[in-house]
Amino acid sequence: MDGIGNRPGWAWIFIIEGLATITASLFSYWVIQDFPDTAKFLTEEERSSPHCSFFPADSQALHKGVFVIRRLQADMQFSASGEKFKMSYVYQSLRDWKTWGIVSGGGTILTCTFWSWRVDVDVDAYFVNPSALFGIGLVAYIILIASKNAALSYFAVYLAVSAIYPIIPNSVAWVASNVEGTYKRSVTLGIAIGFGNINGAVTANIYRVSPFRLGHGIVLAYITIGFISTIIFGTFLQRENARRERGERDEIIEGIDNKHADAKNGSYESVQAARIEKGDEWSGFRYTI
Repeated sequence: MDGIGNRPGWAWIFIIEGLATITASLFSYWVIQDFPDTAKFLTEEERSSPHCSFFPADSQALHKGVFVIRRLQADMQFSASGEKFKMSYVYQSLRDWKTWGIVSGGGTILTCTFWSWRVDVDVDAYFVNPSALFGIGLVAYIILIASKNAALSYFAVYLAVSAIYPIIPNSVAWVASNVEGTYKRSVTLGIAIGFGNINGAVTANIYRVSPFRLGHGIVLAYITIGFISTIIFGTFLQRENARRERGERDEIIEGIDNKHADAKNGSYESVQAARIEKGDEWSGFRYTI
């Protein structure tokens, strides 16, 4: 197809792949399920889970639908059992400083590097240290910039891949676990992944002439920004968790006497109502650091 439409063959590869993705996305509305209790591929027993936050560990209700909901709610995703769409959830994401990386208090703007380069996973005592991954990436790209030996450069490429590739799934998982509310999470993930994909367009324009030191240098700068951003972002989340532990974010809940409750944090008829309305801004929500 080289030359068709005055486009090179490699361009048509991207066009065809893009069209295939767009075509497949047209069916996503019917294929992708919203919640376990409405998933058509589950049996009636599996998806007939009650909208409840807790079940006994030995309960017979531990079929697939209920188990998925229980597991998600244990990870602070209380909306897992179902949530009705409200535009306010979209606005919550757009106004959230964590989405845009605007650090309150310091006035520092670090754009979306917070979300895009965050590599922090803590699942059943398994922890991927972001400093370690960024450190490996920094070493790899310094070698690529300085190396004049093909074998050493080849080693650095594998070293760089071992640091960069885990960032994508870890970042998505970290964002999903720290944003509560199904629709708010969808908007935030869309923004984070969208800005992340823009980097593909950047990469295509910075790697021009061998030995590609310009491209390596720019990527090295990205890694450095990510390393610094991760430390700052983690510090602010830790500080927010501390505020919640001290009761500074406590809401007024009807029927509950709480000396820390403050009207500025909102008034709700029940704890469940506060969870649903506030999402990860609820005083009982804790961020994964």
